[in-house]
Amino acid sequence: MIRRTAAAIAVVVAAVALPAAAVERSAMLENAPLYEEHEWTCTETNHWGVDCPSTYESDFCPDTYVGLPYDWGGWVTWEEFDADIAAGEGAGSHSSDGVLECTTGLDCSGYVSILWETPWKYGTGTLPEISDAIDARDMWPGDVYNDAGSHVIMWVDKDDAGDAVITESSGTCNGVCRRSVSWSYFDGYVPRVAWSDYVQTATVGTAAGTTEDPIIIDALPFRDWRNTRYASSDVFDFYSEAPDVNESGPENIYEMALPCAGTVTASVLDAPGADVDLQLLSALDSDACLGRANIDLEVAVEAAGTYYLTVDTWVGSDATEYSGAYVLDVDFAAADGDTDADSDADGGSDGGSDSDSDSDSDSDADSDSDADSDGSSASDDGCGCRAVGGAAPLVGLLASLT
Repeated sequence: MIRRTAAAIAVVVAAVALPAAAVERSAMLENAPLYEEHEWTCTETNHWGVDCPSTYESDFCPDTYVGLPYDWGGWVTWEEFDADIAAGEGAGSHSSDGVLECTTGLDCSGYVSILWETPWKYGTGTLPEISDAIDARDMWPGDVYNDAGSHVIMWVDKDDAGDAVITESSGTCNGVCRRSVSWSYFDGYVPRVAWSDYVQTATVGTAAGTTEDPIIIDALPFRDWRNTRYASSDVFDFYSEAPDVNESGPENIYEMALPCAGTVTASVLDAPGADVDLQLLSALDSDACLGRANIDLEVAVEAAGTYYLTVDTWVGSDATEYSGAYVLDVDFAAADGDTDADSDADGGSDGGSDSDSDSDSDSDADSDSDADSDGSSASDDGCGCRAVGGAAPLVGLLASLT
């Protein structure tokens, strides 16, 4: 198969473990759907696997599926996976199969290694060699929750209920999937951020984000990655649009010059355990607030001019300050008959607030690669394949959307 094997890795371990170039965080997140939504067809040959031992049998019956399959020890790009499937490799495997050279797909750490574009595969036990443990309030989408020797999960968003949205390759999904889980799912996991040698975060400029030195929004749409835990400004505590909402934590202040009347839209995704809000001002005065929102802001402005956007930290009734990392997206649409603003930046993302509930998780075993030791709960579906969740037949997936 086209797999970066342990033997191949041994050839390069003497070299410095640095990629040719770091992947930009937004680009990395855009790559995840290439694996979550990848359509592929399992044949009878893939069900048994060319040159696989007689004990091997894939979970996947001949059919068309979406999402790369879970493969214990797997570390392949989606293009390499397609080549492997075309060559008759087995479609996925589990820890009970051992690390097989005749199968293809991704395990949990293989998937993170692919998205982080590491020069070779890191397991859950070795990811700490290229990442730092962080406070969950400092997490940005694309950072991971790691349980060394067990499992690793990439956090990407919050859903409308405030639960975590993750992307992972797991036994639960029997492959790569995006799904929502409660925050309690991460109990026992360590939040980690990849070294900047691997993942670059495009914070805009070096402005302090204060009234004297605001962050300039010089092109629309606009995206910025920043953190109110380290903000230099703490001058706005309450705003005229919501005078009873306590925003007395630190804030970052943005400035933008709008060319005409129109509608400003902004959205913020804050880190786990953080709660930051958006306020649009016509002047650097809390009484000049034109609108505010927890997540998604939309405000009509009546004229061209300079406007200010604050990303401010909410403070709870118990005086707890919910500062933290965030991703901010801003855009502008000119009113009918006016000239629109230029655009040359990335698009938007959404978020929510945290909430807890129970969810199940898989326990993984540690080996040359770390992966989920799942599959024991699968049942026979009558065609010689185990009935599993996750990578679903395309026909069934489309039917579920109609």
